[in-house]
Amino acid sequence: MKSVILKTTASAHHEHAPVPASLLTGPFIQGQRDFSRPWVGSRNQEFVFLTERYRHLEPVIDSPPSQLEVQVLGPGALRLNGMAPAGVMARFSEDLARLGLRVIR
Repeated sequence: MKSVILKTTASAHHEHAPVPASLLTGPFIQGQRDFSRPWVGSRNQEFVFLTERYRHLEPVIDSPPSQLEVQVLGPGALRLNGMAPAGVMARFSEDLARLGLRVIR
């Protein structure tokens, strides 16, 4: 487990400021690209749970594969969210365009 130190200044802190439930450590590294885990893009990245909100996912966080979420925004408009291997999002967007649907980015 990596140590994470959060620093704040008195002027930046507010008693009602939201506290993130989790953090993702490490930068995305193209040479370590890995779409087998949800919400991360490269093998060097790890989750750190800061609150109990998502801690129940800790034992299984590496289990589900990455997925695409499709949101229907209205007639003929969709938004894609998620991670997929190179080209998948583009091909999916092209297929949707052939059906008369547009993808909002």
